[in-house]
Amino acid sequence: MSIPATCEADLAAAVTPSLVQLLFDRPGFQQEPHCTSPTGLAGGFRPPAPYRISHHHGKRDAVPVAQWRIGRRIAIADFETAEKPRMIISADEMVENVAVPPPGGHAKLFRTEPLLV
Repeated sequence: MSIPATCEADLAAAVTPSLVQLLFDRPGFQQEPHCTSPTGLAGGFRPPAPYRISHHHGKRDAVPVAQWRIGRRIAIADFETAEKPRMIISADEMVENVAVPPPGGHAKLFRTEPLLV
């Protein structure tokens, strides 16, 4: 089983990955996973996605960078803590693993397209 982790001091950023994992048995991570990139994309005890070790934030830290399968369906979720807490979920498809330049601050960027379901 994977362990949800966040790096921001933000309640929604900390709660959303845990809710995603509990609801879907898939790893949750921040909307812009610049500090980590989960390798257990299929969830639970399934084999990890291929990955490489890279850096972020000016070559300060080593992080795994998973190569997400193009065409994979993914769910994007956001737990909002405004006046009335709610969770927004959309279905998308992976279309590109975006290359990040070496001095870049992000370990992983990707592009998706919404699915019409």
